[in-house]
Amino acid sequence: MTVVYADAVLAKNFAADLLMLIMTGYVTGLARRPARLAAAAAAGALYALGGYAVRLWPLYTLVGRTAAGVALVWLAFGGSPRRLCAPCGAFFALSACTAGITAAVWWGAGAQGTPPSGGAVLAVFCGAGLLCFIWGTRIRRLSFEAPYIVPMHITTDRGTITVTALEDSGNTLTEPVTGRRCVVVCSDAVGGAFEGLRPRWIRCATAAGERELPAYMPRSVKWRGKTMDNVMVALCDEKLSDIYDALAFPAGGRRTREE
Repeated sequence: MTVVYADAVLAKNFAADLLMLIMTGYVTGLARRPARLAAAAAAGALYALGGYAVRLWPLYTLVGRTAAGVALVWLAFGGSPRRLCAPCGAFFALSACTAGITAAVWWGAGAQGTPPSGGAVLAVFCGAGLLCFIWGTRIRRLSFEAPYIVPMHITTDRGTITVTALEDSGNTLTEPVTGRRCVVVCSDAVGGAFEGLRPRWIRCATAAGERELPAYMPRSVKWRGKTMDNVMVALCDEKLSDIYDALAFPAGGRRTREE
């Protein structure tokens, strides 16, 4: 009779799923929101535990496991079915590569059978994940579009929000009085981060015609590891894209300070 410790199964699978989701977000350039990542990893851990506690075999076939993986990616990043294609592909590719490297290390050490779920193997799994992370980052940098899609961190009095931004050299929006550069962010992506603050109104031209956007001064705006000086955040009610939530300008086009 095999004894299974539920806490060990939950902890190991939570760590493994969280690692895969963080790498997926980085490789694809999607915003990594800690609460959503943790919720998705917890759901994956419960799904793994269900394989021991409840014998619902349709949920643990190839189709069931694939559906569960897609559900985890959706919980972690959200978005439309079209937007899920890239993160789902990255998630499954990274998971397969990481598992393959783990098995290769296990068999290369002369062990027999499939790798167990012990702590040592989990450590090897994390190390293999790091290798896949580096590989995935390299693939991302070599791709056509991904180098221009970056996580952007907006810090306000209410905390830090991470959104997915497109670096657009055509974004020349400035606040007319001070001349400060502006990034345009979908209002749904920031929630109530600027609630209660008095905005400055900036006139800009859009596909629907000329309109005014409310702009706010955050504590800081950071992307590509650089904190931009005196950058304002203009909020747009319209959805910008299925892939990104904000429009930035190239990080090299403004005086910055490295952190």
